[in-house]
Amino acid sequence: MTRIYTFAGLLLHGLFMSGNNSLQEEFPALVGPYMGQEPPGMVAEPFAPGIISKEGWELEGVFAPGMTEFYFTTDADRTRPTVIGFRQQDNVWKKYTEFTRRGEVVFSPDGNRMHMAEGYKDRVGDGWSERKSLGPMFDREDMGIMRLSASARGTYVFDDYRSDDGILISTLENGERQTPEVMGSAVNAGKLTAHPFIAPDESYLIWDSEREGGYGDSDLYISFRQDDGSWGPAINMGDNVNSDRWDAYASVTPDGKYILFNRGIDDDGENVDIYWVDARVIETLKADSQEEVAVLQGPYLGRKTPGWAGCDPDRETTSGPVFGGQAKLTTQVRGLLHPSAATASSAFSTQAPAAPRTRLCTNTVKQAS
Repeated sequence: MTRIYTFAGLLLHGLFMSGNNSLQEEFPALVGPYMGQEPPGMVAEPFAPGIISKEGWELEGVFAPGMTEFYFTTDADRTRPTVIGFRQQDNVWKKYTEFTRRGEVVFSPDGNRMHMAEGYKDRVGDGWSERKSLGPMFDREDMGIMRLSASARGTYVFDDYRSDDGILISTLENGERQTPEVMGSAVNAGKLTAHPFIAPDESYLIWDSEREGGYGDSDLYISFRQDDGSWGPAINMGDNVNSDRWDAYASVTPDGKYILFNRGIDDDGENVDIYWVDARVIETLKADSQEEVAVLQGPYLGRKTPGWAGCDPDRETTSGPVFGGQAKLTTQVRGLLHPSAATASSAFSTQAPAAPRTRLCTNTVKQAS
């Protein structure tokens, strides 16, 4: 994960180099939606292989609202990270701009602002303004923002590589920008927590981090906004999205249909590609998390207690306080926890006098000691 900081260093170096040499790379004619690419399914795959995703660094693929502009960052000469912009005209995608990267490109939900870390560009006519500063609250010597993402309400979420804070949030209340606050442990756990993306309606937050129990170097995680306004637990986005390598920099297309992110292809960080996957994975994860919460609601982890109707006369278990004996969670319940969570059985266990064996129900979730 040193590649996060390596890229930041290359960026700073590139800012002081003369930028008169334009990339002359040619791209083939790309026709149709999504840069002429066949959309992916529920398993992540390379985006525009051999065209955008190829040898070297291709990072931070993002469509602008309206879905007629696409931007990505390349580092072809490893000294001058450059953003390449395409525009769809008469159904054909053509390169129309390039500029030195100064922060990850993320669009406001209305498409009128291009956020770039502590700066931004505003849409002006057919192009973009010069890069401007977000001001001293964000443009500070002691703060190192790589990505800043904004919701439709004006909430900012962003990372800070110069501190151990991880991901911070700043809301907009009565038109006044609020002082950034470090997000809670649901988000800021593990190592190298970075690159947040907040949904336009603030219903979820996606970011990447190294956590115990993950699939690889860095994984993508998601948290859903709860009914009380808090953020739910971090959910690993699964092996259809994550791999045994570095997965990071996720964003969702403005039409809500696909997730784009970066994946390290080799072990030394010399080859990074853009991947994408069907965004229905988000709804699947949300539905699964809601089912898990529902299962655990109520006394006894939401499970029926011994003695309810529909028992199997041939099933033996124990009765008594807290199901009798030493209560143990079965894998049915433990499996609902994050893979990095420690086995929870001891936390729910209690000692009680041994109880006589009785014939009870097949659906009991405790096992006699």
